[in-house]
Amino acid sequence: VRDFNYWVDDGNIAVIVCGVAFRVYRGLLETHSPAFQELFQGASVVHPYAVLLGCPVVFVTDTPLAFRAVLKHYWVGPQVNNMFPSNVELIYYQVLMGRKYALPDLLESACERLEDIFPQDLRTFTQIDGIPPARRLACSQDALLAIILARELDRPALLPSAFLVVAAEMRPAALLAGAVLADGTRAHLAPADRAACLDLHARLVRERVNLVRRVFAPEHFADCARAACARGAEMFLTRFVAAFPSAATPRPFWWWSRELVGMLEEPFRPCAACTEAFEDRQRVEMDDLWASLPCIIGIEVPGW
Repeated sequence: VRDFNYWVDDGNIAVIVCGVAFRVYRGLLETHSPAFQELFQGASVVHPYAVLLGCPVVFVTDTPLAFRAVLKHYWVGPQVNNMFPSNVELIYYQVLMGRKYALPDLLESACERLEDIFPQDLRTFTQIDGIPPARRLACSQDALLAIILARELDRPALLPSAFLVVAAEMRPAALLAGAVLADGTRAHLAPADRAACLDLHARLVRERVNLVRRVFAPEHFADCARAACARGAEMFLTRFVAAFPSAATPRPFWWWSRELVGMLEEPFRPCAACTEAFEDRQRVEMDDLWASLPCIIGIEVPGW
């Protein structure tokens, strides 16, 4: 079966992957990897497929999806762009193949793109391309794959934000089941990383509760000439505690202050000055918590 995307009629090598034929120019891959040079040197010109296709053929044991991930990086012609469910899954396959075939430029590109998705900076994490993280990273499977890749590539800076998303968004059963990839295989976290995600979930719930209490502590409103601000803070905390645990979520870095204050009756909502003040406090508290994430998770991230 000819691949629907990576086939050129005048290609000088056909790579057969699980019955799918990719006809390409061998120099496209040989120039980047001695492994491909060695592979193509053993190409057959007498195999029935070679006679049928009219060019030498080689057989590899990869999956078609994994081989497409390599070609997608080096291909210069038009491509179908819907082969991979997500950019992270594409990167996952590219890292696996980059390791197998010694493709350093592919690995470096994969690292750079992962760093864009799972950044070290809190401001970048909470707002990338105008899309809030709850929507941008709704697929916690991407974050699970990022943890696996960070370990594989020895890029610890990717770990805190990836751990955060898995702990906040992935249910324990899904965490244990692992990520289901487009080719039907599964990717699993190491046992220690699974345990760290489960522990982090509970810790994030506690941190959000404590953060809310600190930001809306009534003493912060004592200097306001409007007594209703302090009274509103007291009412809010009382309702928040009463609603626990349903009000507690493992998302301390999602901006929530204005939304929560909107739950108060109009007379008890904070004035403009108090609103600005508690938003500043939330920002400071979030920065401090973000800085301590590696310690909370139990990992070392130089320069975090």
